[in-house]
Amino acid sequence: MKYEREITLLIIVSIIGMNTLLYTWLINMLFIDSETITAGLIAFVGAIIGGYITLIGVNKTISENRRKDDLISLATKLNAINKIRDYLYIVLKKIPHEDQDFEFNLHFWGELHHTLILEISSLEVLILGRNVTNALNIIGELTVKSRIDVFRKDVTEHHELYSDLQEEIYRCLEVIDNERKNITQRYNEFIENS
Repeated sequence: MKYEREITLLIIVSIIGMNTLLYTWLINMLFIDSETITAGLIAFVGAIIGGYITLIGVNKTISENRRKDDLISLATKLNAINKIRDYLYIVLKKIPHEDQDFEFNLHFWGELHHTLILEISSLEVLILGRNVTNALNIIGELTVKSRIDVFRKDVTEHHELYSDLQEEIYRCLEVIDNERKNITQRYNEFIENS
């Protein structure tokens, strides 16, 4: 039941209020100056009931603010994961499908590493969790290794490096899509329960 706690507290407050009225009646019967005591008891019961109503209002406000914060957090994560996903698809389109000259390869890996570091270090990526961050870090490590290999001219077949990069990006996209699915599912459940 949605308001089970509130109903229970309302019953308790009602019982206390009825007991107070009963005691007030008994005091009226026993004491001569009972109007002052009655007024004090009524004020006391009113304060308890007023405090209870305030407590219910504050609890509802706090829970509504938490729900709003959770909704904003899920929406932010969804936007961040879509941004990273779009970035990786752009990188996939930029990967050459055949060997290029030394300057092109050096520039490609340097630019990729620089933009990837900016993406990985953004706050948006950090809120996505360990799985996404680890997958992006693997791509980052691959870009560093490949850039060093190209710089040293240790690589004769650059398409192997590009192929490795594509594989890692696809693995990362798989992790991202799983995380995206989880976030979307939580977001939809949250909306349905509103």
